[in-house]
Amino acid sequence: MKQRSTALRTDIAFLALLSLIFLGIIFVAIDADNIVRNGVILCGALIVLLLTYYTSQTTGLVLSAILAFLITAYTGFYALSTGTSIPISAFFWIL
Repeated sequence: MKQRSTALRTDIAFLALLSLIFLGIIFVAIDADNIVRNGVILCGALIVLLLTYYTSQTTGLVLSAILAFLITAYTGFYALSTGTSIPISAFFWIL
């Protein structure tokens, strides 16, 4: 019974991961103005996800924090240098 419970939890976690990736792809496709930036950030997030899977959770947390810092720094620098407002999609990726 324990093995069946573990298999069910694994299947649910895998479906949740696929759902999150699907939602990320939909988000990238909806925002046509920033499609390249959103695509690059999505690829970076998936790379962090893969590195976390193959290493430890601590490595994943550190890489995730570094990615969030880089996204915030790039978005802030771009907004200040061009004089535009920060797009809503930037907050989606930071979270």
